[in-house]
Amino acid sequence: NDFKLKSTYGAGNDWPISYDELEPFYCDAEDVMSISGDPDMARMLPRSRPFPQPPHRMSTPDRMMKAAQPEQHFVMPTARARVATAQRTSCCANLRCWLCPVDAKFTVNNGLMHVFQHADVSVCLGAEVRRLDHSGGSVRSVAFMRNG
Repeated sequence: NDFKLKSTYGAGNDWPISYDELEPFYCDAEDVMSISGDPDMARMLPRSRPFPQPPHRMSTPDRMMKAAQPEQHFVMPTARARVATAQRTSCCANLRCWLCPVDAKFTVNNGLMHVFQHADVSVCLGAEVRRLDHSGGSVRSVAFMRNG
């Protein structure tokens, strides 16, 4: 349980929030990214909404593993479009996702560039977030340490 490392394993720190509190926001992000996923994942991580895209087809080895261990094998959620969207074509399954030749994989360029081009948004890589300043249920600013 990544959210309760200290209380579960005695190492690291517990998060001040739980998976259950964050889960609706995970779903929102998955909607934006048009994540494909198997409904079976809900057995491992409970979900309030289905994945926006259906799961990708299983390979022959995947099908064999699923048949042998149905409770332990499932299609992992992925940011590759199974079904074409307005911004992305469907995955061609060439197994070269890092060089996606058809732009089926979600990236900032095909899904969030409008956010990064907004004047109020800046990106700081390698930073460690120290505090979220919030008011009225929304984060207003982030306190961070560069090169954290």
